[in-house]
Amino acid sequence: MDEAPPIPSRAVLFLFASPGIDRYRDENNTHAMTPKRWSFVQSLQEDLLAISRYVEFHEANRKTFSLAFDKIILAAGSEINSIFEELVHGEKENLNIDKAKGHLLPQMPSITSTEARLVASEYPVLKPWENWGTANPEWWSMGYNKLKHERSKHYRDATLEYALLSVSGLLILTLHAHRLTTGHDAAVDGFAGRQIFEISNPATASDGYQGGSIMNTFDIGPRP
Repeated sequence: MDEAPPIPSRAVLFLFASPGIDRYRDENNTHAMTPKRWSFVQSLQEDLLAISRYVEFHEANRKTFSLAFDKIILAAGSEINSIFEELVHGEKENLNIDKAKGHLLPQMPSITSTEARLVASEYPVLKPWENWGTANPEWWSMGYNKLKHERSKHYRDATLEYALLSVSGLLILTLHAHRLTTGHDAAVDGFAGRQIFEISNPATASDGYQGGSIMNTFDIGPRP
């Protein structure tokens, strides 16, 4: 009898489809990425997918604004803040994106070169954390922050562009956070829900997809 192939040296996360079970498991049978974290990212991707029936994900629609995009941007930004609070210890009360950058960027430098591509779309490649080393992302300062504090004044900033950047930014941060906290790169069961973003990093010369059709893997670049 042939021996079973070895488990790859990356975290493989499975979503069990059994009723009432919503858990993720990595190769060491530990719950390194909580269900809430991945379920939340997946929920926002599904929201975007639903909106794509009415607003084509095309560069010509970048500045299309909507209350639906407003909700997505605020939800993604809030979850990003939650991840910052989880990863940066001892700074929770006064934590902001600048302080988070000081703590996290040295530990996840390839986040600035990690890209997201919309599956089956001609929309330009998204680089949500590209300039984080020198400035806060525009989608954060001009999108999330403006909508959070002055929504009635800046409702036109709830755009398709900022919604896509916010959710892809959350997805990329979640993947880097998983690597930082577990030491493994994440891969997600392809049956756990449709991924609308392909994640890649030019620094590792990957096309963003590895493995078979069942597993979605994410190339987020070299380790520091």
